Amino acid sequence: MWETVKLSDVCELAYGKALDKGERLELGGYPAYGANGVKTQSKKPLWNKPSIIIGRKGSAGEINKVTEPFWALDVTYYTKIDESVISLDYLFYVLTTLNLPALARGVKPGINRNDVYEQTVPLPPLAEQQRIVAKLDAAFAEIDRLEQTVDKAITLTDELFLQVLDKAFAEISPESVKEVGDFAEHCLGKMLDKKKNKGVLHPYLRNLNVRWFKVTTDDLLEMRIDDAEHERYSTKKGDLLICEGGYPGRCAIWEHDEPLYIQKALHRVRCREPEYNKWLMYYLYYLDKTDRLKKYFTGSGIQHFTGKALNKLPVPLPDKHAAVNWIVTFDQARAKTTRLNKINIKKKEQLNSLRGALLKSHIKAGEAA
Repeated sequence: MWETVKLSDVCELAYGKALDKGERLELGGYPAYGANGVKTQSKKPLWNKPSIIIGRKGSAGEINKVTEPFWALDVTYYTKIDESVISLDYLFYVLTTLNLPALARGVKPGINRNDVYEQTVPLPPLAEQQRIVAKLDAAFAEIDRLEQTVDKAITLTDELFLQVLDKAFAEISPESVKEVGDFAEHCLGKMLDKKKNKGVLHPYLRNLNVRWFKVTTDDLLEMRIDDAEHERYSTKKGDLLICEGGYPGRCAIWEHDEPLYIQKALHRVRCREPEYNKWLMYYLYYLDKTDRLKKYFTGSGIQHFTGKALNKLPVPLPDKHAAVNWIVTFDQARAKTTRLNKINIKKKEQLNSLRGALLKSHIKAGEAA
């Protein structure tokens, strides 16, 4: 039977340190790790041996294995071990089974070192540790390969959908390009101001509720709407809702008979010919995924898709009959894409579960031996 020990028996968690601006480099230095990865470069290392960095604040409980000299910032711990007692690679695998993020406490969650030290871990002989690491490395390399294959399948599926959109938009002559303001009416939702808003509390949609092709309503907030504002700020079935901020340009059709209200972070668009609402939705998706939409945004930090920019957005607009036919094709292609991606996402979930099962079976196996 393997020995079971506290983590404090085999591992010291040293505190990371703040890094002065004068000690930071843009390139060419030693990696300086924050709670969830490299944040900057340092002129000198804080520790020059292989180690594991654990997020102490921020992304508390996140772990990174480091083999080269490094600096650990003050939101982290880094490990010091006796390699004649425990292998660093084995310790890394053990730590991944402990669910360290669950130890985080406080308003700004952080991990107390003593709570980590109290965790018990199986400690087989060093040769057995090395055997376990070799088996897990081989198994995880194969899982990584399979995950990459699934990721490629998802990318290919998305690209095929974009090709359908590209074919449709490319067929439209330049003479048929119109600005949104030429064929649609649009307005922003209501400003959220608890001191000034009057009326009765009603649930409203914000940009977090508008995903690509779908509006979620499971986490609605409320704001006051007075009688004179109902028409201006409410939705109707078939309206196109577009994010003004957050994820500017992301949009979906409101598919429900019941109206809801919209906050200022959303545009409500009503094309004069309702069939074009979906056409515009697909065109905005196409622009976003081909990296062409962002040129219409304002703001260097937080970006916005303003009403002015939306109004002037040029859109290739076919006749209504052609648009309806293409939209049927778009809907069918998107349904197929969604179905295939759900299958592939399920495969990734299964591979991730397999990874966890392998860890538990190999790390825990000797405890009852």
